[in-house]
Amino acid sequence: MLKYAGIDKQGRWVVYDKDNNMVLADNATDEDRQFVGNGLPHFTGSMTHTFRYRQFDASVFFQTALGFDIFNIHDFYYSTKNFQGNVMDKAYSKNKLVSQNPVVSDYFLEPGDYLKLSSLNIGYTLNLNKRFIDSVRIFATANNLFTITKFSGIDPSTWEVNGLTPGATGSRSYYPNTRQFMLGMQIDF
Repeated sequence: MLKYAGIDKQGRWVVYDKDNNMVLADNATDEDRQFVGNGLPHFTGSMTHTFRYRQFDASVFFQTALGFDIFNIHDFYYSTKNFQGNVMDKAYSKNKLVSQNPVVSDYFLEPGDYLKLSSLNIGYTLNLNKRFIDSVRIFATANNLFTITKFSGIDPSTWEVNGLTPGATGSRSYYPNTRQFMLGMQIDF
């Protein structure tokens, strides 16, 4: 994509051309596009830990992806004053000098690295050893508890990471993950 060089006094986008000279984005050509990031993670991982102490048990599930960039499509559309509709507060702070429609450039590219606590499960088992019931386990589960990231957009763990659209999404009509809490009971007969 185009490499961001700044905003001029008239609020127009300035980018670097193929010779590393600054030009208005309207004058840039396809030959001026440069390699500016990597949309595929260098490392992905997950980890589950299970703990038991007497009748208590707990398990946690973490997931991570490191070493990749995401094009923040929501900033691209909603963070300038030119968008017709609701805009983000960045339109009046970070992007207050912009008077043009946004340009697809590395200005909207952000690190996508994250560490996420995807699931936490805590339980307590009552060993009854009765005629029809051996035990009862009462548990609570929470999903999507928190994500540690520098990405300013929506949860980076939900962005498509594949060879066709790495680090980008074709749609701005995207909704965030919900945080879920569940209570349950498991009865062993």
